[in-house]
Amino acid sequence: MFPFFFAINYFCFLQAKLMIYLYYMLYSIFLLTKN
Repeated sequence: MFPFFFAINYFCFLQAKLMIYLYYMLYSIFLLTKN
């Protein structure tokens, strides 16, 4: 049960990092196109 919970927790952590990376890319593109 513990390794399964650890895998879910690690997957959620990777998904959160991916979402932050995508939001950062969109924000930088928005700033570049605004100027």
